[in-house]
Amino acid sequence: MGFSGQAGHVSQGRSRLEPCSGADLGHTRRPHGLLLGVAALAMLFAVAILAGCGASSSTTSASGTAMKTATVAGVQIATDPALAATLPEKVKASGVLRVAMNIPYPPWEMYVSEGSNEVTGLDWDLSQALATKLGVTASAIQMPFDSMIPSVQADKADVVISDLSDTKERQATVDFVDYALDSIVILVLKGNPQNIASVDDLSGKRVIVNSGSSQASWALKTVQPQFKAAGKPPMQLIQLPNSPALTLGVKAGKGDASLMDLSAAAWAAKSYDNGNAFEVVIDPKFPNGYNPAPVGIGVSKKNTQLRDSMQKALQALIDDGAYAKIMEKWGLGAAAVQSAQLNQGT
Repeated sequence: MGFSGQAGHVSQGRSRLEPCSGADLGHTRRPHGLLLGVAALAMLFAVAILAGCGASSSTTSASGTAMKTATVAGVQIATDPALAATLPEKVKASGVLRVAMNIPYPPWEMYVSEGSNEVTGLDWDLSQALATKLGVTASAIQMPFDSMIPSVQADKADVVISDLSDTKERQATVDFVDYALDSIVILVLKGNPQNIASVDDLSGKRVIVNSGSSQASWALKTVQPQFKAAGKPPMQLIQLPNSPALTLGVKAGKGDASLMDLSAAAWAAKSYDNGNAFEVVIDPKFPNGYNPAPVGIGVSKKNTQLRDSMQKALQALIDDGAYAKIMEKWGLGAAAVQSAQLNQGT
């Protein structure tokens, strides 16, 4: 059977994530020869966090527009007054862009260290850069993954920036400004004791997924029906709340494998136990991973003005090179997009 396949401070609950002063972060989700080795993963994610916070400042222009600057990924970002003028009045008046996030999910978002309430990662860097370009301050609301879209629908957050895959199903409730590409792979214990070479081998296995994720949806709506049609036992799906729960579940033997984003799985394989805990299975029939999809900024479909502001701000960051620096800093240069497009998921 085949398959088609800069930091700030945050606390649990709805919380404000304020930029903090200090130094710039700097440059910092196969058996038989098909498992990505630690060296290859190290090259893919050759990044290091040098500091928790980036420097930022704020002034006011003659027109009354808040003029902010921030250093993100070693690049100085400054407010564009013309872009700032495009924001909805509510966001301009508050001076805050409320960003829904599910922390941790490295390398997209994570805490600087265990026990810390300082957040770093690609999505936080991008949030800071976008907010600064628009003359406001990024603020994060930490929440479960499956609460993020409802939060923007209910106006509890303005946007989702948290490795959220752009899919047709999700486009029914939010619009996406796409800023990266990702796909699904299989994470297994080091040595691949179950000899899992592809999704076909997950039949009858205990497979851990992130609840509400595109991996969970793909497993339920695509993989399980194909197992049923082929007369094979289904996967025993175990849905857990975040990336650490997935990896720890596999490590503790609660699952035989996990379906994860290539970016997050590669990070886990490189980072945990100095690269000695996990391996990433790449199906030779799908060398770029299963079900590749864009990752986007989620905005309520009722808030087209904010959606358009985010798209223009992202395009400005692409044009001035700051976006590429952010992607490269977190080892995701290969996942970069060439332009800011809307709703490209299929």
